[in-house]
Amino acid sequence: MTLYCPTGDFLKNPVMMHAWTITNNNQIVKKQTHIVSNEWIEVNNFSQPSSIDWPDIQQGDIENFKYDMLFVVQPMMGNELPELVLEFELNK
Repeated sequence: MTLYCPTGDFLKNPVMMHAWTITNNNQIVKKQTHIVSNEWIEVNNFSQPSSIDWPDIQQGDIENFKYDMLFVVQPMMGNELPELVLEFELNK
């Protein structure tokens, strides 16, 4: 999965990225992601601060137990988020 911000920069305007596996009746099973974008960019040496790969999610758990995913992108400064696009690549 890749998170794009065509109108922004994750280094200058960091966001917190959260992801949870949840059941069909919206009960949280496990927190999968909890990371700040600028720290993630530095750790992985991403060269484009407007595009980052989302941290790994336990795909096997989701497929085996048929869980849904809840993704939240939260601004670290201010209240407004720029335009965001989350792109999924399905492996089948």
